Amino acid sequence: MLRAVLLILATVATLQMTACMGATGGSPGGGPATGGTAVMVNPTTNDFGKVPLQTLFRHDFTITNAGMTDSTITKVTVTGKGYNVSALTANKVLKAGSSTGFSIFFLCQGLGNQPGSVSVTTTADATPLEISLTAVGVPPQGNGPDIDVTPTSVNFGNVTVGTINTQTMRVTNTGNADLTISKISASGSGFSQSGLSIPETLQPGHETTFTASFKPTASGAKSGDISITSNAANSPLTIKLLGDGVTTNAKLEANPRSLNFGTVPAGTKNSRTVQLTNTGNINVAISSVEATGTGFTASGGTNAILAPNQTVNVTVHFDPTTVGSDSGTLAVSSSGPTLQIPLTGDGGGPSVQHTVSLSWDPSTSVVVGYNIYRGTVPGGPYNQVNPSVDSGVAYRDQTVLSGLTYYYVVTAIDSSDVESAFSSQVSVKIPSP
Repeated sequence: MLRAVLLILATVATLQMTACMGATGGSPGGGPATGGTAVMVNPTTNDFGKVPLQTLFRHDFTITNAGMTDSTITKVTVTGKGYNVSALTANKVLKAGSSTGFSIFFLCQGLGNQPGSVSVTTTADATPLEISLTAVGVPPQGNGPDIDVTPTSVNFGNVTVGTINTQTMRVTNTGNADLTISKISASGSGFSQSGLSIPETLQPGHETTFTASFKPTASGAKSGDISITSNAANSPLTIKLLGDGVTTNAKLEANPRSLNFGTVPAGTKNSRTVQLTNTGNINVAISSVEATGTGFTASGGTNAILAPNQTVNVTVHFDPTTVGSDSGTLAVSSSGPTLQIPLTGDGGGPSVQHTVSLSWDPSTSVVVGYNIYRGTVPGGPYNQVNPSVDSGVAYRDQTVLSGLTYYYVVTAIDSSDVESAFSSQVSVKIPSP
């Protein structure tokens, strides 16, 4: 009888690899991300704005299963110091055709840019949905409320006469007392605002939104502002507005509207694509496409002329040279509005490849060699890892992944190509990373 007994299993020293690690999938654009499925999250980017140290902010999100079958959340991953997720956990079932809300919290623990992300994997698709997060840590405020509005100004660009263009504005109380907004008004030809219920009160760290609009009645450059009166020390707060009324509309839009490369090993390059689309009613000429920020470069798109509904792709590269967080901007200049696409990424240490060394006693029968099998569940199923019958009594498995547990068995093969039963099973836990 053929017999194979697996005796020794050990991990050996790690090897450095320099291959480029790809960023996780999903659609980090400004609209709902689908990852190629009917499960989507909205919004897919979020800026907490200025957050005082040791202040907790909360933003709300929605995940929707627009498909015909139920889907289950298998993994929720949060990156970035101070970020946390509430009401969204693994094993949560998303019923077909339903939506559920969840919240992302940010507790500011440092000054300056504080990037982060949330990755949600479901049974609908192995490619995770990505939410890109940003915040700016600022020194603690004094006693009382403080108001912060993002964006701080709005340029509506070219808007066809008689049509409307809108911009969602976020108002946040960054102070440590209740903020009461007692008045909001818009001035300037064609400009308006809506959405706030006056008086509106926000507790510290809370936010609300309103809509700024531009509907020109005649062609030409227009300017105006929105004034917000509150009990904050910097009241009234003024938001500058610009826009051009045109009889034709040159409009350029980017998808996605922001890029988060995640963690890329220092010294390697990761590339992502931004699609530029002419959503106006006349040709748009792109004069320059430039990426700024440490490690970021861009190619493609420059000197392209897009007819209405035509697209062109721009490739953005992130090639970090050091470990740490990097940010930048992809600037697209054209005969339409200038686009500013935020870029973020983290330079990580080099990836690590572990190796498992196996050895076993030779079979007591006459054999020509052995097959090595591996599984990730005790008792199998197992998959063969050696490409052909191995005549030796040792094998090195260099295809293992950090953090997983593997289960190994060996079989013996005689000259008639008869294979023995599995040997006894051994297991090994691969370190992380």
